[in-house]
Amino acid sequence: MFTPKRKNMAEESTNPSNVKTEESAPAEAKPVEEKKPRQRRTRRKKSDDKLKYALGLAVILLLAIVIVLVYVLTQKTTPILPVNNTNNNTGTNLTNTVQVGSDVFVYYIIAYENGTILTQGNYTTSEATVGPVSILGLKEGDEETKTMKAEEFYGSEAVYSTANIINMSRITILPNQFELPNESFEMIFAEPAELDKSYQNKTVIMWLPIDAKVTDIQNDTIYLVHNNQNNVLIDATFGILGLKGKLDVNDTNLTISLAGNNMGDVVLDYYGRSGKIINITDDEVFVDFNSPLVGKNLKIYVKILNIKTFQKLSVPKVELFVMSYCPYGLQMERAIIPVKELLGDKANITIRFVSYILHGDKEQQENNRQICIRELYPAKFWTYLRCFVETGNYTSCLGTVGISQSGLESCMNNINVYEAEDTQGNTDYGVSGSPTLVINGKTFSVTRSPEQVKQAICSAFATPPNECNTILTTTEASAGFGAIGSTGSTGDASCG
Repeated sequence: MFTPKRKNMAEESTNPSNVKTEESAPAEAKPVEEKKPRQRRTRRKKSDDKLKYALGLAVILLLAIVIVLVYVLTQKTTPILPVNNTNNNTGTNLTNTVQVGSDVFVYYIIAYENGTILTQGNYTTSEATVGPVSILGLKEGDEETKTMKAEEFYGSEAVYSTANIINMSRITILPNQFELPNESFEMIFAEPAELDKSYQNKTVIMWLPIDAKVTDIQNDTIYLVHNNQNNVLIDATFGILGLKGKLDVNDTNLTISLAGNNMGDVVLDYYGRSGKIINITDDEVFVDFNSPLVGKNLKIYVKILNIKTFQKLSVPKVELFVMSYCPYGLQMERAIIPVKELLGDKANITIRFVSYILHGDKEQQENNRQICIRELYPAKFWTYLRCFVETGNYTSCLGTVGISQSGLESCMNNINVYEAEDTQGNTDYGVSGSPTLVINGKTFSVTRSPEQVKQAICSAFATPPNECNTILTTTEASAGFGAIGSTGSTGDASCG
């Protein structure tokens, strides 16, 4: 504390020459005169300090508000934009539209109805749709938005099921001894098993951490016993990350006790699914692994960023690579046969074969047989193919088209000569499965219906013929052998 008066009084009492007189009276008043301005400066300084403190608090508060606003804004999704295809063309090529076979660079958002984003990004597609959103006919800069139920988009993943609610006993008692295949043992402990050696693995690769001793080794089976442990706490009981438990091991039993979790805790299973603890009783813990998508509506937003069309020819070159006994290859053949019969020679449609087989020697023989018919009897090939995909009986089909098996033997014994283009095509187009559809050198993925196949081929004409205006069935052909026109659905399944 600032006390100038006390200091002066002390000086007076210790200095005998400092006697109060009339002459000394003014000097005594000096400290009093100097005290007042010093007090005013002190009060002014305190006032300034308070002002600075208040301003500092205001700045900190303002900064905190800005940080919160930035966080909130960055957590929110890009808004689902309104669709107005007539006014939102921002691309440089406004006359180029998406056609079957176009390579389209798109931006997409999948969000909840309230705008919260699930996923977003850019990618290039040659499909006619982006998810459920059709992009055919759109121009660069065009936008489309579709609202739909999550289960329609994600399928069974977004459907509620009681099977996704798992209940586990609060107390589980297991035998102390257990066994592992040798391969599993080496994967868990990263070394071979040795008799009477103890091994520890605190990383949960299976469903519990392991601290055990090898008691026996027989062929490819390793026998172990848990080492005695008490109150070992774990955070991934039964392989569920976040499900807390405790291990106690004695000479005979391994006891697993679930404890430490609360209602609403989120856990993660070994499939990567997140779940929520929905009930805890004296005996059990219940975890709901149903997707948060259940019961939700989604908005799918798509914007066309760039379009590249593929080469068009006066006579499109169409090559369908299959395995003769692959059910999905047969499915595509049954979709393309009506297109071949419609277009005739206006499109050069060729059946070729994948370079490997998956259905035994009969498939290799039939592949070779069809190659030889294609090369030696081209006028009879499509009639034979229709018969074969409908019946699977090559002997009967050879009789139908008037070709003897003996007439094909020389070709089939020298198949390398006749399959050279098939082999080269597998390399050029990177064919990896049956069916693979290639049009004008570009691989297509289309629904396996005659109409969709026709549209893909007709998009490859420089000038489409009138036949392209004929509407074929839009129903997907069924997989495997069967009559042309029989229907089914397998999505984009393939052999290989």
